[in-house]
Amino acid sequence: MKAYLVCTQALLFALFRALPKVSRNLAAAVLAASVVGCAPTSQFPQIDESLAEAEAHRQRVEAVRSHVATHRRLHDVSFRVLKANVPLCGDKVDYFGGLTWLSLSKLPKEWHQVFQSQFGVTDELTVLNVVEGSPAEAAGVLPGDKVVKVDGAALGSGRRASRTLESALNKSDAARITLTISRNGALSDRVIHRVMACSPEVLVHDADSVNAYTDGRRVVITAGMMRFIESDDDLALIVGHELAHITRGHIEAQQGNMLIGALIGAVAGGLAGVDMTQAGADIGAMAFSQEFEAEADYVGVYHAARAGYDVEKAADLWRRMARIHPQGINLLGSTHPSTAKRFLAIQAAANEVRRKLNAGQLLVPEERE
Repeated sequence: MKAYLVCTQALLFALFRALPKVSRNLAAAVLAASVVGCAPTSQFPQIDESLAEAEAHRQRVEAVRSHVATHRRLHDVSFRVLKANVPLCGDKVDYFGGLTWLSLSKLPKEWHQVFQSQFGVTDELTVLNVVEGSPAEAAGVLPGDKVVKVDGAALGSGRRASRTLESALNKSDAARITLTISRNGALSDRVIHRVMACSPEVLVHDADSVNAYTDGRRVVITAGMMRFIESDDDLALIVGHELAHITRGHIEAQQGNMLIGALIGAVAGGLAGVDMTQAGADIGAMAFSQEFEAEADYVGVYHAARAGYDVEKAADLWRRMARIHPQGINLLGSTHPSTAKRFLAIQAAANEVRRKLNAGQLLVPEERE
């Protein structure tokens, strides 16, 4: 009987979509009547709405605390990596202060109470995170402080205040920035002596996939990757790998390869009478893909080691990766080298780093002759 009802309803849904608008009211009534036959028959618990709201609040609190902790961890680790590798970043460097901020105006209303109660966020710019070892920490800025002025200029509140502060920090080429903060109602000036660091922004993307990537300006680590890694050493290796794509010019090289591929595709397509421009660009983008990834693995080990992270067990990350992506074990690889080859290559790079450390040599990647 149940199977008959399911089939009947499926047919009615199909007919409903096919009917003209004038006939849909009648079809909707018939459909509603048919759904009655599928109502649950077990006696399950009825939920008290007030208890449900209380549980929803608790879950929001846990979600927000986890979210903020994840971002703090990434900022702490990435700052060390970005600061330590300034000599390898060429002109891709900028001043770094070491704090992030938030105001309620940037949040959906249902999250206001949680951020306010857990982290003191208000309509004013509220310091959410102070990076460990950063100039902001040295200046005595604390999470929960309200930023009311930058170099004497009032910020106000809301979205405009955030844009004003971002603009002031981005436009200033001065190492010294003065923030006026409010803490428990008392105002004080905090002088932040910013330091140079590699310029890419490092952030978390709220996706479950175990992935990381860069567009040349940002390094993006997915929430799935943040859950997958087991230590800050692992995280430093991932950040170092993506930074290597930038320091070694891979993004520009891939863009150049895409352009060359598109031109070749356009010429070949013109001769064949078929548009092959996009196909050529796609093939160009894949050129040297495995080699770029292998180099990023190698240089990424150096990036992490230069920041003081332990790379002795760095290669184990790829054994763990193979467990969740067994297709990556294939020795031919795909866009990336085989996880088996990556394990061995990173292990060799870690050994190279250890030999240099023992010999008191600079940690600089070896260049091809």
